[in-house]
Amino acid sequence: MAGILPAEQARREGCGALAHLPALMYGSPMRISRILLATILLGLSACAGTIQPAGTQPNELPRNEQIMYGGPERTAEQRAADREYLAAIDEIGWTRREAAEHTTKRGFQYFRRGDYATAIKRFNQAWLLDPEYGGAYWGFAVILFERDKEIGSAGEMFSKAVELLPDDPDLQVDYGRFYGKTARPRKAIERYEQALRLNSNARDAHAGLTSAWVALGDYRQALFHAKISVDRNEYHPKQVVDLLECFVDILDRGDQVNYQTGAKCMSLMQAN
Repeated sequence: MAGILPAEQARREGCGALAHLPALMYGSPMRISRILLATILLGLSACAGTIQPAGTQPNELPRNEQIMYGGPERTAEQRAADREYLAAIDEIGWTRREAAEHTTKRGFQYFRRGDYATAIKRFNQAWLLDPEYGGAYWGFAVILFERDKEIGSAGEMFSKAVELLPDDPDLQVDYGRFYGKTARPRKAIERYEQALRLNSNARDAHAGLTSAWVALGDYRQALFHAKISVDRNEYHPKQVVDLLECFVDILDRGDQVNYQTGAKCMSLMQAN
């Protein structure tokens, strides 16, 4: 499963940010290297949409579109519906865990389409089926982050998900994305590296490490991971490697990567 940054969707929809880079050349003389790379790296993740109406607060949504159905207070009618649903699952012959896993997968499918309303319904059903299944909390985490913009609560749900699914590398990658998108690159690195410890081929872990090391200004580390990311056809374009190689060449000559040297790198990249 994949939550926050659907890489396949990003590639399919062509969400590159290179077209926006030239305007940055005439902006504020901040460290252009980070501006350029942030535009490239973060722009690629801008594909996930939302169909929640603007201004809608989570507690104003229908109960089945709120996290955990909005809380423990359930009417007699709602409890009866819960029992009916669970009985129907039992009649199929699935275990509660099997049903929760299947329902969560469906939830992430809807999430990646931007249909948060249906996604949260599936995650709630998974939680109802098996409150100890980590995938449901993973689903709650991405909904809280992307739909509700509740960073603190999303972090708590990610923590709970990892507690219940400590050996899932995809979850670790998504947790890393969460930290990256909330400007905590060192925390992100911890999660991406844990994903690679669990599975050396963890999808998008090297792409995430590229972004995190760029945020910390360590372009050598970023280049190392960017090359692997591109080789594995993750969501970084080859231009990221070209730009980072130029930055590392500047550092190797004993110079600094600043507005002027970064602009030269950008001009060389555009010329090629």
